[in-house]
Amino acid sequence: RREAEEVEDVYVVFVVDADDRLLGLVSLKKLLLSRGNTLISSITDDDIVTVTADTDQEEVARLMERYDLVSLPVVDAEGRLIGRVTIDDVVDVIREEAEEDIQRMSGVAGGEVPTDSILRISRGRLPWLLLGLAVSGLAAFVISQFHEALQAATVLASFIPVVMATAGNAGIQSATIAVRGLASGDIWASDWLRRLGKEMAVALINGVAAALLLGAAIWGLDLLAPALFVDAPRLALTSGLSLAAVIVLATTIGATMPVVLDRLGIDPALATGPFITASNDVLGILVFFLLAQALYL
Repeated sequence: RREAEEVEDVYVVFVVDADDRLLGLVSLKKLLLSRGNTLISSITDDDIVTVTADTDQEEVARLMERYDLVSLPVVDAEGRLIGRVTIDDVVDVIREEAEEDIQRMSGVAGGEVPTDSILRISRGRLPWLLLGLAVSGLAAFVISQFHEALQAATVLASFIPVVMATAGNAGIQSATIAVRGLASGDIWASDWLRRLGKEMAVALINGVAAALLLGAAIWGLDLLAPALFVDAPRLALTSGLSLAAVIVLATTIGATMPVVLDRLGIDPALATGPFITASNDVLGILVFFLLAQALYL
């Protein structure tokens, strides 16, 4: 009651000893419904989760979400109570972190707001555009190294966008799931390999389905317009195998890269932006032309 003006919301009462070391907490329900002569020690819940003042705010948010907490005590190195974090504070943190992750996933520097100056916004976006430009140049270089395959079957050039777009989409799908799992704490080192195996199994199914669909489309177009493709069976085999391979490869990279970045102390959200898209474009093109070279030359 003496501190009523200082304390905005009361969810639980923290129990401390004579040295202010945290012993547990008492919910308001128990405090109000217990008899007046009940000792606090008899209704104290000593199974509590605590954080220190230097705990990262994202970790605090994960703990409160995992244990459905509305108030989290903050202690020092000796276990003395020094404060608390309430659910309304965490909601603000979750919103801010989500906004930053979305920006990074889009290739924008985290923290960009509408009131930023034009130059600051440009500085945040330009490096990612230049990175994408550099990787696109690398993809063009890869294509130039397989001019013999293109000369043998110029129609292969028509399927370059298909391979690049599919690789990018598959990589972003798996990377997004991995980033979400890391952010929520659902992905741990102990079950990462199992999750990776699951992602690869999904990629294999999707890859085979997409390859069969693309192969059937080429066969169907060849039946409708025989002059459209030269050696349609070989083209269907090349494009189908390439599509299945790049989907599996891109999914593996997308599922792995966020975890690697997280282990290196880098925000894993960066993995779902231009980085994954660009790298998968290059690898997808490389796989496509290696298979084309093997089947056409």
